[in-house]
Amino acid sequence: GMFTPDREPHPAVAEIKFLMQPVELKPSENYRGNEGQLLVHVAGNSNAEIVLNVKNRYSFSNLSHLVWSWHLVSNRSVDPIRSGCFVLQLNGDTITAVVVLDDVLSRVMLLERRGAVAENSYFLNIRGSLQNKTSWAKSSHVVVAQQLPVAFRFAQPKSTLAQEEQIMQSNESLRMVEDVKSISVYRSSLGDSIPFAIIDKESASLASYAPNGTNLFEIGALQQNFTRAATDNDRGGMELTLNFLQLFGFLQDLYGSICGYEDFSYHSHWKMVGLDQKSPPEVACIRTQLKESQNGDEAIVVAFCTVGQDRVKPLFTLTVSYHFYLDGRVKISNDVFPSKAIRKATSLPRVGLSIKLKKCLTEVKYFGRGPGENYPDRKSGSEMGVYTTSPAEMGYSKYIVPGENGSRTDCEWVSFRSAEGDGLCVLSDRARRCGSSFSCSALLYDAAELHTATHTLPARRDGEHIVHVNIDHKIMGLGGDTSWFPGVYPEYLVSSKDAYKYSVVLVPLEKEDDVALKVYGIPR
Repeated sequence: GMFTPDREPHPAVAEIKFLMQPVELKPSENYRGNEGQLLVHVAGNSNAEIVLNVKNRYSFSNLSHLVWSWHLVSNRSVDPIRSGCFVLQLNGDTITAVVVLDDVLSRVMLLERRGAVAENSYFLNIRGSLQNKTSWAKSSHVVVAQQLPVAFRFAQPKSTLAQEEQIMQSNESLRMVEDVKSISVYRSSLGDSIPFAIIDKESASLASYAPNGTNLFEIGALQQNFTRAATDNDRGGMELTLNFLQLFGFLQDLYGSICGYEDFSYHSHWKMVGLDQKSPPEVACIRTQLKESQNGDEAIVVAFCTVGQDRVKPLFTLTVSYHFYLDGRVKISNDVFPSKAIRKATSLPRVGLSIKLKKCLTEVKYFGRGPGENYPDRKSGSEMGVYTTSPAEMGYSKYIVPGENGSRTDCEWVSFRSAEGDGLCVLSDRARRCGSSFSCSALLYDAAELHTATHTLPARRDGEHIVHVNIDHKIMGLGGDTSWFPGVYPEYLVSSKDAYKYSVVLVPLEKEDDVALKVYGIPR
């Protein structure tokens, strides 16, 4: 199941290659920080030197056939800060690598001055490539790829590195207008004819977002999302065996009452509790509260909701808080509490938001893991970085039976722009400190189409279809040890008993905006 019939590798192949690569590099003792970080002490503007320990996993070969390079990347740009080469040093049975970060520190110091120090992230990408052509690969083929998070420790106080925050004064104001069906938020700069945002009072969804006068959402807008299109692994369970024996209808309840339902598929659990993608649960808003700041620079809407097929036995209780700001930002805070009715589920599919964006918002850039598809239990071989892509490229359409696909984990922000440069960015909210990163996907098929498809779907083109975005606070892993029984490891399940609290921020983008500089320069 790792390749298509025409031998194109599935996204999982990148993970397999990483786990089986023949070399492992780790920081030596004097350069080891917290959680595996590579610690670099900075005393001035001189070149920084670091030492790595190298483990050769080959049984009968040395590493002389490989040439080595490094690239220092950050969360600020697609391009690396600096690149260079190094050689391995053999000291008895010990192999080390001395990496000199030529001319790096001046660039790093510049980045530190352009934003808050705590907002910057750095990573050292190591590459070991073939020096010469072989019978199985061309020269320069990458055999070893490893990424090490880097922590720079500056002798100079941080307060002198970062710019002081500038408080902008404005004569603008916000006001809210409420009617039976909706709550509209107006910015004085846009006038009274165009609301900057609209909240649907029935579902507590953000029905419209027009920070610059043009709505960026399609019908359906921004909603809570607790379901996913089932994968082959999601559907694998005991009911398949009973169904094969044509005894499923008769024995399902009997088997479950005697042996329990642990061996039944995740998908069957979701159907039993009301989380099937065919009939996803609906959000019902019970009541709302409106607040405005005295100077008119912030408007707050708090919605108290239930989630389920009906209001009598809800699956979740939910509180959604929308904070609207003068500069067009919207902070969305979500408090999710599972009810007893759902706690028998082995795992939730996901906890997050779905957004339907205009067809034109096809230029995607994000800081997270990439460049290919990755999930919580399949991301070790996916490196952190700033990546550019599109909905047509982000999804993987060649699975024989379609399902959940295209996710990118550990995202700090993701932007969606038109060819003209305008659009929006979804930014993690670090202020709540409750798992600040998120998983993200942007696809040209919605989850219902993927869930009901029985064979490979035709590829769709960017600009011709709605962009279906998922922003996931939590998403269940894929599993894969077997596909006939539920096999996702416990640490990659999404508990149906825990409460979840998370926030994201919508940030409007204009043509001249550098998204990386803008998102790290705004208060959160």
